Amino acid sequence: MAFNKDFVSSTLVALGYEPLVLYSDKPFVIKTTNYRTIKGYMYYLNESNIQYLSDNNGFVRLHYERIRKIEKE
Repeated sequence: MAFNKDFVSSTLVALGYEPLVLYSDKPFVIKTTNYRTIKGYMYYLNESNIQYLSDNNGFVRLHYERIRKIEKE
């Protein structure tokens, strides 16, 4: 499945997440192609990657092609 900005945006909105809103009580989960699981609490989308607020690393960038699945925690 090819992820891009529109697909990631529509998936997150369908799950109940809006960009640049802090979701400290219900983080979204991104599963990557190298089988990492990432919790995000706030996100911003640009043309080539998602930038999300993580637990320990502040804002981090992840390229869309590295995303395998997006879901609620």
